[in-house]
Amino acid sequence: MQRKVPAPVAAPAQGVQQVPTTKPPTPNAGIVQQGPQAGPGAAGVAGLNSGAIVAGQPVPASVPFGRLFSGDRRQVEVKVVAPREGKVVISLAPNSPFTLAEVKVFGLPAGPTPRPAPTQVQRQTTGSQMVAGPGAGAAPAMHANASRTLLATLTKAPFSVLAREGNELVATLVFAPKLDLVDGPYVGDHQATLSFEGGMWRASVPVSGRFEGLKIGMIAVMSNRDVVAYSGKLGALSGAELVLTNAEKQPVLAQVTAKTLPAGFAMAQVNVQVPGGQTMTVPLPIRISPAMQEGIQQAAELTVAYSGKTKPVPFTFSVYTPLKQFKFAGEDGLIWEFAMTIDPSGHTSYAYYVKNPNMLVSRRFMFEVKWKGQRLNTMGNDIGNTLPGGKSGDRVPYSWSTQNNVVRDHYVEMLLVPPTVTMTYENL
Repeated sequence: MQRKVPAPVAAPAQGVQQVPTTKPPTPNAGIVQQGPQAGPGAAGVAGLNSGAIVAGQPVPASVPFGRLFSGDRRQVEVKVVAPREGKVVISLAPNSPFTLAEVKVFGLPAGPTPRPAPTQVQRQTTGSQMVAGPGAGAAPAMHANASRTLLATLTKAPFSVLAREGNELVATLVFAPKLDLVDGPYVGDHQATLSFEGGMWRASVPVSGRFEGLKIGMIAVMSNRDVVAYSGKLGALSGAELVLTNAEKQPVLAQVTAKTLPAGFAMAQVNVQVPGGQTMTVPLPIRISPAMQEGIQQAAELTVAYSGKTKPVPFTFSVYTPLKQFKFAGEDGLIWEFAMTIDPSGHTSYAYYVKNPNMLVSRRFMFEVKWKGQRLNTMGNDIGNTLPGGKSGDRVPYSWSTQNNVVRDHYVEMLLVPPTVTMTYENL
């Protein structure tokens, strides 16, 4: 007999709450290709990635627009081949600074394919043309590349079209940021996802670009608008960097000072000379003390002074615990406890205690640890029965440690969405 016991999650001491795992996205499908269009700034997107989107595998293609100043414009085409027939919806997030300007559909015409007159003799040439053979007179050449026939053009939302298997969907994306303190995009990095939703298939293409603001004076932005720190790790803070772009022709000396910092954070003034027309990344000498407090998006602001001018650079700090333990327990056939401890480096420790209250039956148990559907670890053992007056059914606590890259890459997310533990057992 095998029983599956879902593990109740004990409330963590730091107040982390269990969040239900969302349904995984539909596997990607289709083929993605892309390339820049002629026009101002097109040269800046040369060398874009492309590749096949295979069901069940991550998307290998992306659209990196690069760095643009206010008034610049770049345009890129993204091509996806529909793997099956059906309605396809192409979309971007409504608050994206990128624009989905047009969608075109290419494919075979729905009607019968034109055929040459019976008296014509055809011969195939290299390339995509069918040419009349000897004695065919003035019969016109026929183009064989029918799959590139334009079937539909959409120029406004909603971008929805009925596509047949093999149709090529070409989406035109535009990035043309303009500095507007009220409605315009903020200065810094922007990301979005271009989605092709075909019901039974889906293709998602990451889109990225950086807005540098006005092409005058000194442009100052944080490389990361939310700097992550961990309580208990005192001293110098890594990962806080200021990106300075000098849009003038002459070198500029900039003074960087901290105007507002959360409790426990301190920064000495930084003096840096930026050559004309160049960009520099400046590590900030920020130090943290025991006065720091955990909490996300704590307000901070720098002041960049140069040539008699000053510019504010707002950003935030998010402070998390440097070590987190999750505890689980259950009692259904076996009495057990399980603990998992993680840290930002990915070092992960596991420990469990199991007791078999049955006096006659030995059992084999198995623990499985998952996070968002990904298996982190599996472990198990056998445990004897509990004889009268004995304790052979008790198993002493067992523990071990591993290095887990999933934990390392998603540590902060795991604080918000804890892992889950499932225990199963069978009688021996």
